[in-house]
Amino acid sequence: MAINYTYPVKTNPATTDEFLIIDSVDDTTKRVTAADILALGQGSDAGVSSFTTSTPLSNAGTNADVNLTLGTVPISKGGTGLDTIGTNGTVLTSDGTTASWSLASVSGFLPIVGGAMTGAITTNSTFDGRDVATDGMKLDTIATNADVTNTTSVTSAGALMDSELASVSDVKALNQSVVSGSTPVFGLSDMTYSTSNFIVVDSSNAQLFADGVDHSLLKARGTGFTSTYISSVAIGGTTFNQPAVFGEIYSDEGYFDIHYTGATNIAVTNLSATSTYVYIDKNNSLQQQTVVPTRQDWSRKMFVMRIGVDTSSSTILGFEYLNNPIGHYANSIRDLYTYLLAQGVPFKKGQIITGRSTDLGFDASAGTLMEFGGTGDINNANILSFNAVANTNYTLLSRTGIVSVETNLVKFWDNAGTITPLGSTTVVGHRLFRYSDGAFAMQYGQGNYANMDLAKSGVLLEDYVLNPLLEDATFFGWWLIESTATNTGGTTLTNFIEYTIGIQGGSSSDLSGFEAKGNKQDSLVVDGTGVKYTTVDAVNAGLATKLSLSGGVMTGEISGLMFLNQTVQVIAPVGGGTTFDASSGSFASLDVSASITSVTVTIVPNGTTAKLFLTNTGAGTSIGSWADSGGAAIEWAGGSPPTITTSGGVDVLTFEFLNGTVYGSIVQDYS
Repeated sequence: MAINYTYPVKTNPATTDEFLIIDSVDDTTKRVTAADILALGQGSDAGVSSFTTSTPLSNAGTNADVNLTLGTVPISKGGTGLDTIGTNGTVLTSDGTTASWSLASVSGFLPIVGGAMTGAITTNSTFDGRDVATDGMKLDTIATNADVTNTTSVTSAGALMDSELASVSDVKALNQSVVSGSTPVFGLSDMTYSTSNFIVVDSSNAQLFADGVDHSLLKARGTGFTSTYISSVAIGGTTFNQPAVFGEIYSDEGYFDIHYTGATNIAVTNLSATSTYVYIDKNNSLQQQTVVPTRQDWSRKMFVMRIGVDTSSSTILGFEYLNNPIGHYANSIRDLYTYLLAQGVPFKKGQIITGRSTDLGFDASAGTLMEFGGTGDINNANILSFNAVANTNYTLLSRTGIVSVETNLVKFWDNAGTITPLGSTTVVGHRLFRYSDGAFAMQYGQGNYANMDLAKSGVLLEDYVLNPLLEDATFFGWWLIESTATNTGGTTLTNFIEYTIGIQGGSSSDLSGFEAKGNKQDSLVVDGTGVKYTTVDAVNAGLATKLSLSGGVMTGEISGLMFLNQTVQVIAPVGGGTTFDASSGSFASLDVSASITSVTVTIVPNGTTAKLFLTNTGAGTSIGSWADSGGAAIEWAGGSPPTITTSGGVDVLTFEFLNGTVYGSIVQDYS
């Protein structure tokens, strides 16, 4: 068998190298390895015994069936027709008959050493294990000249630049989520804080800081207590006990967290002062002072009590608490508001009440009411605003209930619980109120007055019974109305008197400064001297030094000239007996032409002088009997009753009263 083969000389040949051979028996091309060729020897034939780089295979064998012929495998048989291999960088080219190694590029193909593709490459597989379709989409979305390290790209991706972090290593050391809603666990035992900006709690220990925040609420609220305490003193002794108290001091000296631990049997240091004020200072120490605390003291110190001392025995009389309940400002202000409201203080501005010229109604201007916590608006919690109202409706009340809804003022008064029409030309003063919802209410006046002047002063002194429904309403003042009034504007028959505190006045200054409750009034002028009294009790005390118009005893002398304009009572001339009532007037005239036979003179208090002017215009007779109201005869000068003039002249009789006896004298015949 003859074998034609191509043996490319190469470095480090191996038995696994493959060759193309032509079988001379069947003239076919076969692919064999060097190991196959080396095994061709048969019997005693050594065959091909070597396979080296420098010694080509030879036909040294002697077997008749094997004929190794050095040659080439022609192109027609699938070979190259060459006995050499190309050098690095050459390509095998063929024209179909012969082949050769060439440095020339092959048109339309990409050299192994690389080059530029002019067309697209598509595949349904992968390149280097990568899915080009998927990965290509990612590449398409990368911006031109993209720089993933610039600040804009990092920020838009939701990431942080190292330059934005104070400590990159600390961030990288996080081993648990700290996003909103997560529950990270931190160990506080070794945690510290910077206290450079702490205002309230100056502590770098986490637990102490938390305790401090618990009663300081992260900002200073002023000086005062955050805990309740019960102090005690030894009455009749010299010591006191002060238990533990918590609080804070925030003043011009700074902020101080107070935790006083308490002490017992503390001695009062100064028993010669009537008062000792006990307080905790900024250093958590208990201190005492005997001077009244100043405004600055209340800011710099936490006062706990005032101890009263009996300086004559140098022992304790008792004590009272002194403290600021911090955090309860609203409740403290509410307490003050409640007490002022109970005293009738009108918490209002504006809302001026005016009458109407066409009817008995009234108008109210715009204004505000203060209703503590009454708005529901956290930014305006207390002030209620109202628009102006014309011809106002109001609810009419008696002392026990609701009567009706009205517009005009009513001409009735509350007579001890009985609603009674006003008498002719009499006056009543109704009380006007307003609720926080803006609704008006009016309660009947409980007095009936002869004229407007008496009503203005009398409404203040009424022993008024207030309807309980009005206890939480704001009192505006009194509407005074006379029984014949037809309108409330520009008339003397009606008058609205606004209730105010102090001298600031309002829509009307008639009663400005008066209180609405009881019998109290402020700065009441009771006489023409300009003397003012603050309460009715003071008025009564002042009046005690004056003589009542109904009479009384003067304890001092009256000096100077007195000019009295007295009314002379005229005694009707009736035949027979008649009476001169000196208590109805100390001057009287009597015409005796009607044949008056007797005169009785009414006894009046000691020191009184009365004069009776007698005229006789007709043929009157002499008066035969003169007596006092007690039946005793009048004592006359000269011992006998006078004989009156009958010629038409005037007789003047003078009567003096002393201890029940009436002394008379006469000057006759004035003509």
